[in-house]
Amino acid sequence: PYLRLASQFVEQRGRGLIGDSGFGRRYLQDQQPARESVTEEGHVVRALYLESGVADVAAETDDAQLLGCSAGRWDDMVATKTYLTGGNGSRHSGESFGDSFELPPDRAYNETCAAIASFQWSWRLLLATGDGKYADLMERVLYNGFAAATSTDGKRFFYVNPLQRREDHFEEDDPGRRREWFSCACCPPNIMRLVASLGHYLATTADEVLYLHQFATAAITTPLAGGDLAVHMRTGYPWSGRVEVRVSAAPEASCGLAFRVPGWSANPRFWLNGEPAVPQRTSHGYAVVRRCWQPGDVLEYDTDLRPRLTYPHARVDAVHGMAAIERGPLVYCFEQADQPAGLSVEDLVLAGGSLREREDSLPGAGPTVLVEADAAGRPPTRYSGLPYTSTPQEEAVGDPVTATAIPYFQWDNRDGRAMRVWLPVAARVPTQQ
Repeated sequence: PYLRLASQFVEQRGRGLIGDSGFGRRYLQDQQPARESVTEEGHVVRALYLESGVADVAAETDDAQLLGCSAGRWDDMVATKTYLTGGNGSRHSGESFGDSFELPPDRAYNETCAAIASFQWSWRLLLATGDGKYADLMERVLYNGFAAATSTDGKRFFYVNPLQRREDHFEEDDPGRRREWFSCACCPPNIMRLVASLGHYLATTADEVLYLHQFATAAITTPLAGGDLAVHMRTGYPWSGRVEVRVSAAPEASCGLAFRVPGWSANPRFWLNGEPAVPQRTSHGYAVVRRCWQPGDVLEYDTDLRPRLTYPHARVDAVHGMAAIERGPLVYCFEQADQPAGLSVEDLVLAGGSLREREDSLPGAGPTVLVEADAAGRPPTRYSGLPYTSTPQEEAVGDPVTATAIPYFQWDNRDGRAMRVWLPVAARVPTQQ
């Protein structure tokens, strides 16, 4: 009965049966049937929870056409309506998706509940298809768009997760910092629900292979055809890219252990019992080692966490000509507290591709890995006349400086000043005078 009811809800959506909410049919995903819609529109949280239901119905009824429609919208959302942090929702009006490539960093809504809904939809598509791209987005959401919602002391929360906060930011007399509670209190309990269930999303089995989708210290036991396979996974992820899996029990027959290879991992390496290994790479983003495992066997994996510069698609106008820093699964941001004295984070520009990392512990933020980048400062802003000129202005005419970035999930745990994920890239590299 529940499956029939869920199927009815899915099939009747998009036929104008819900009524007028005052926001229009698109807001309620009632403008087009699920089998015809090709893009996500309207209220983000509602849309993505609906997709979780669509994916469930498709899987339970073996409806490949319905599943393909949901997966197609996922592809479109990721390609045109997803922020670097994995967040969704570029419009405060209606807490909604914007147009394709409408991804302004300062006006990003990126509701915390939307990150959770995205995570749950991707999980269902991963179960239905086995494609690692869904686990990749889950990881991006988990370590960035979701993790940033909670302060390091666990007492304050973000409802909205922008990628930039200006020095003078206020909205409805709110400076945009985390709060202890909200009159619409959906986000804090939703956060607790996902945190409480994280162990559920680490691994699955298929065809006598244990697939490790996310990396965390854990003990995992699963029944296979020949008996139980039990492993202990140890890692310092995401600070360290090293993942160790030690077998504690195994069936007599051959079976497989598989690591997800993240799309950002340029040079993954593997070792079996201390010796270099070359696992079988699948077309779905996993590296598989099959053998007759023995208790005490150790399979190790290094994901290669070197920091990297990331550039936007040319149609993302709001950050055209800019770059961001990532390290492993973590998106980084520049907070005012870490920059050279007297230089506003809003006047920083990247000036060179050299990135350096160092471990540190910051008051308020806690233990972290910082990334330093070659940068420069813009000249002082002139407040006279219109902020436009008849000739193009090159970036980075000031002296070289070092810009320091912290993981995005650790921002707003100190003084509440300016922050930005994307920095302009200098047209030319400055030289020391």
